[in-house]
Amino acid sequence: MGIISDLILGNALTKLTNFFVDLEESHSYNFIGAGGGIDSLPKHKRELYEKKVEKWIGTLKKHPRHVITRELIKNMQVSHSFNRIGRAKAQFQLLEFLINEEVALGIEDFEKSYL
Repeated sequence: MGIISDLILGNALTKLTNFFVDLEESHSYNFIGAGGGIDSLPKHKRELYEKKVEKWIGTLKKHPRHVITRELIKNMQVSHSFNRIGRAKAQFQLLEFLINEEVALGIEDFEKSYL
């Protein structure tokens, strides 16, 4: 991959991670019973994410699945090293989501691809 492709991939992963961070934080600051989630986000964020999430996922689909998994694992390691546990948790949830959407490789298949 070229540098431009790497930047585009990194930007999409960052935007999706921010989305998952916002979702995770929404569970903390909502009143009991609200439950959090996209409906609990401020209107401007909700509208942004409703318009952009599919575009960001489309960007990721242009890259090999093992690359998506590798980059998210590296990002989780960086988050842990800076003690940003909430961000690392959001990145893990993003990885699980992308695996379910068949955009990223599952951990077992990822490990096999590097043996």
